[in-house]
Amino acid sequence: IGERATLRLIPGGSHAAHWHQAEGVARVVVEAAEADAWQCRTCANRRAVGCPNCDAQGKYDASGLMVQCSCCKGRGRVVCRACFKGDPYDIEAVRGRMRKLPD
Repeated sequence: IGERATLRLIPGGSHAAHWHQAEGVARVVVEAAEADAWQCRTCANRRAVGCPNCDAQGKYDASGLMVQCSCCKGRGRVVCRACFKGDPYDIEAVRGRMRKLPD
């Protein structure tokens, strides 16, 4: 971004239609650049944060026995609710997003 967009007019064509298409493409490019520039303050765009239940360890001590954390399923991290797109309380969507994240 920061560069001026140019539009080439096609001789004999409908310039208004081409301008409308170019405006749509420019809007998509600007939205993509803004999305890339946006930085989540909670997770720094990692889309996951340390699990608060097990302190990002994946396990916790339960009466002297080490137990796998059921919140993060032993991964030590959970989906960042600050930048989650969609309903952050839709547990199936959250689980689907976590399955897609690399270990």
